[in-house]
Amino acid sequence: MQDQRDAEILPVRQNQVLPPPLRASAIRLHFCDVGPAIPVLQPSEYHDVVTCTYEWRGEFENSEITALHSDAFESRVDVANETNWRSLLAQHSLGWVTARVGDLLLGFVNVIWDGQTHAWIQDVMVNPVSRNLGIGSQLVATAAEFSREAGCEWLHVDFEERLGGFYFDACGFTPTTAGLIRLQ
Repeated sequence: MQDQRDAEILPVRQNQVLPPPLRASAIRLHFCDVGPAIPVLQPSEYHDVVTCTYEWRGEFENSEITALHSDAFESRVDVANETNWRSLLAQHSLGWVTARVGDLLLGFVNVIWDGQTHAWIQDVMVNPVSRNLGIGSQLVATAAEFSREAGCEWLHVDFEERLGGFYFDACGFTPTTAGLIRLQ
């Protein structure tokens, strides 16, 4: 009897074929006038579980990070002043984590440090249409694991108030008192 009522309320979805999340028609190319065109996912009403490969100090192209940064922070890309991510990371980072599905970069986080016991999460970036799938929290978990292995005792983060749920609930940070001085 219960099954019959459910069938009346819910449409039957047996044998329904859902498109995979990374089908060719779901990908567009992001042109930021720097480097090659970067594939970026398009929004879709279907999101299967995305299986990413997370890599500490994973390979990347500057143009990939520039496109991801532009999408994640809704900023314009200034071609004349494109950030040289490879140079910056080599000089200032303990490491970084990339999240990929195949060759497609879906997420990135940078880990800066003091050279001793403190590390900081900087710029958790996830492709906008790939958010809320756990990619960001796994980027942070991978960053924490490798920061711990490097001898760091503390992993810090600062963020806008609206992101508190992500950092406290999904990533496991605890609230602390901190200060900030705006320099420019």
